[in-house]
Amino acid sequence: MTGPKTLADAVSAFGAATKSKLANKAATGAPEDQLRAPLEALIKDLAQLLKLSNTHLVGESTLAHLSTRPDYADDLPDST
Repeated sequence: MTGPKTLADAVSAFGAATKSKLANKAATGAPEDQLRAPLEALIKDLAQLLKLSNTHLVGESTLAHLSTRPDYADDLPDST
């Protein structure tokens, strides 16, 4: 499996995937949700470009200690 060669390639692929998803007439009910797959692919491509092998997005993760629930979390190991 080959990934993007440049940042521009990664961003271009994200734009194309996002445009395709949002142009779908069935996406009118939840357009924000249509960004999930393209965003996950973008983060994966960026991680590959940066040689970060341990990047794994997890959706809707509750962070009780911050009293919040972001759309995504990542399980990167501590850098300490």
